[in-house]
Order: sequence, then C-alpha cells, then structure tokens
Amino acid sequence: MNQQADSIFCYHLHLTDKYTADPIQWTEDTVNTISKHAAFLDDLGKAGILIFAGRTLFQPGNNRLFGIALIKAKDIETAIQIMEKDPAVVAGIQQMDIYPFSLAIKHFDNAKWKGESYRRLHITKSLLFDSIYLTAR
Repeated sequence: MNQQADSIFCYHLHLTDKYTADPIQWTEDTVNTISKHAAFLDDLGKAGILIFAGRTLFQPGNNRLFGIALIKAKDIETAIQIMEKDPAVVAGIQQMDIYPFSLAIKHFDNAKWKGESYRRLHITKSLLFDSIYLTAR
C-alpha cells in the first residue's frame, strides 16, 4: 500500500441512519466491524497513507458524532478507492465523503500530551460501541 503521494484528502465519516437511530440495538458484529475499521485506519498509517484520524466524543444518536482522517493519495479517485475498502463503509455502518484538503497552518508539535507524541491508535470499549482514541505510546 505504500505509495508516492503528493495530495492530501480529508475523509469525513458519519454513521448511516440505521446505526444512528438506535445504537442500543448494535450487534456484536457491528461492534467488531467498528474495531476492524480502527485497525484498517491504523494499517493505513503504518503504510504511510494515513496522516491522522479521530472522532468527536459524542455517542451514537448525537448528530455531532463524526470522524475525520487525513490521507495521502495521488488523486481523488485513488483516495476514494482506498477509503471504499474501510470495513465500516463496506458494511454500511458509516458513510464517507472525501474532500481535497490543504494543510494551511501546521503545528504538529502541539499534538503532545505530557511530553509524548500521539502515535498509536488505541481502542477502548464503551457501553454502546467502541470508541477510538489516539493515545501516547
């Protein structure tokens, strides 16, 4: 998956209506797919494609819940092809939009907590679904 890429794209994700309406009805398969989604993004990072990913800290049912990721790809078609493989998108749990993106102001050194950089995707389980947090290694 490692590739020469010179463009950045913003991957915007939100739950489809079925999964927003009644999160208490999520099955174990749904939760497992969300875990696979996190692993997919982590693998993109290890391959040099993902710049960062995260989500708002709202629970399903709140319309302010969404996730974003910045990825590198040679063009928007390639970015779409990469992200269409996301297990949560394939399963119809999340819907994606991809936008060309420009990093205008960069302060990546500010992404530190207690002196450590955020480098690793860590998954912790909440009552309703898996929450994805960036944690220091």
